[in-house]
Amino acid sequence: MKKASFALFALFAICTLPLLAAKPPKGSANDYEVCYQLFEVSGVKASLDLAASSMVDEMLKSYAQMGIPNTQKIAPALKRFLATYVSYEALKDELAKLYLRNFTVAELKELIKFYKTPLGQKVAEKQPAMSLEMSKLGMRQVVEHQDELTQMIVEAMEE
Repeated sequence: MKKASFALFALFAICTLPLLAAKPPKGSANDYEVCYQLFEVSGVKASLDLAASSMVDEMLKSYAQMGIPNTQKIAPALKRFLATYVSYEALKDELAKLYLRNFTVAELKELIKFYKTPLGQKVAEKQPAMSLEMSKLGMRQVVEHQDELTQMIVEAMEE
């Protein structure tokens, strides 16, 4: 299980380092408000809430598999931690920066219009569960191939 934990940590680090290095966009308070409106109508807020809940479940399973006793006792602490650092409220400004780096304000407004259509609402409704499933698929692949990932990381560190 330690291999799995190391592999998951390595995957997380690899995926998040480019985000930390990216330059923040310039945007007015109004630009951020446009982003927040998009997050509401597109289901981003709901997706983050679902992801945090799922993360607690996955962490508890992982801790139980590592032999940590009474994992249910730590559930409230995990929930508080994730609510503090991984909730929509904690991440919305960083998410807005991400969106403002990748879309113009005019494009964000067009996306808001789309998400207000019946198809857009269907996408917003289905996206959180689909994102969760995609995440689980990716994690399953990492876990199934963790030995290979660990070997690749070890080899890379030896070079």
